[in-house]
Order: sequence, then C-alpha cells, then structure tokens
Amino acid sequence: SDNGFCQKLWKTFDKHPRFKIEPRKPTSFCIIHFAGNVSYDTANFMDKNMDELGELLRQALTSSGNKFVRHIMELRSQREAEAQLASGAPVKAARSKLKPNTVSAEFKRQLENLMTKMASASPHFVRCIKPNPEKLPDKYNRQVVTEQLRSGGVIEALCVQRAGYPCRWLHQECWENIRIVFKLKQ
Repeated sequence: SDNGFCQKLWKTFDKHPRFKIEPRKPTSFCIIHFAGNVSYDTANFMDKNMDELGELLRQALTSSGNKFVRHIMELRSQREAEAQLASGAPVKAARSKLKPNTVSAEFKRQLENLMTKMASASPHFVRCIKPNPEKLPDKYNRQVVTEQLRSGGVIEALCVQRAGYPCRWLHQECWENIRIVFKLKQ
C-alpha cells in the first residue's frame, strides 16, 4: 500500500542526513537536495506508477531461451486471459501494438519531445532556477536564487571570467592571441 511504502522509506532512510520525515503527514517525506528541500507524497503512488510491460519486452521474455522466464510469461498470459473472460471482454489473439498509456509512458513521451526541441534549438546549457520556495509568480528570493547558482557552479564560473580568464574563444580569436608563440614561415 502507499502508506506501507512510505513507512518502509521512513525505516530505511530515517538516519540519512538528506532524508527528512514529516510526522504530521503519514504518506509524506522530504529529500534535502542541493537546491532546497523537496517534499514527496506517496498517496496513490502505487497506482500512478503501475507500468505494463512494453510489447517488445513482452516478446523478448516470451521467446526467452530460459525455461523459467518462459513459464512465468505463460502464467501471466493465462491470468490475463482469465481476467478478460471474467470481465466479459473478448479475448484478443495478440496484444495491441499500441504502447499502454501509463504515467511512465507519458513521462517518456514528454521527455523525448523536450529533447527534440532542445536538439533543434542547440542550447549551450539549461538551468532551472526556482525564484522562491513557494513557486509564486513575481516573487524573487535573492538568497534562494544565489544558493542555487552557487550549487550549480555559475558563481564560480563568473568569478573565473571576471578574473580575466576567457570562458570561450572562437577559433580565430584564440589563434590571434597565441600565434606569436609559433614561428611562421613567411
């Protein structure tokens, strides 16, 4: 159950310095990240994260050379067929080629879309900075933002750049600055 899952986490990580228990919320816990505390709620966690086997994985397991794995897949197929018969739904000869629409499948689809957009835009880097712990618009907490920038190495990079060291030179700029060191044939 969701509560049992949370209690197991509490027992496993209660002494960990980055794990914080929220005793007033029996299905919650907190992880202390470099950018701040993040609270998690396990309510409906088990339901939301139930993921079905993808079609390719199902085929690979069914055609496995290991007898034990094949036997498990046969039992699973029998249980699925029995469940379909009990529900009155027609038994399908082959599983649909469409991937199931689970939370994990949706997350993967969204991540692939994001990666496609990023690849087309060719950004140098992406940093997400929370302007305030409450995540409210038009509210800027300087201390929270500075801590995130420091943790991400941005402050140190700026210090290096301000000290006069180049962050990036174009090839031509670099050559202009170091060619004096080389003997060139005229």
